[in-house]
Amino acid sequence: MKNPEKDHVKTRLAQSVGDEKVLQAYQRLLDITKEITSAVTCALQVWYSKMIAERDIWESGQYLKFKQQGKDLGQRIKFAFKQAFESGF
Repeated sequence: MKNPEKDHVKTRLAQSVGDEKVLQAYQRLLDITKEITSAVTCALQVWYSKMIAERDIWESGQYLKFKQQGKDLGQRIKFAFKQAFESGF
């Protein structure tokens, strides 16, 4: 996930509706994702784009936190899956 920072999420959409509204919408999407995944009874991972946030909505006890690796989205996804498979998932 992209760290929820103004000017760094949904930048194309922000051009038409503004940075504040886009950040609020992105945060709401994260809240919905957290609400849905919190009921899941398996290991959950959150992959951060810039830095691992220690104090955010993703509790460390329930969500394993990692930093994305790679120059583009494809490389970042490939790295995350490789790490997961090597860890036994």
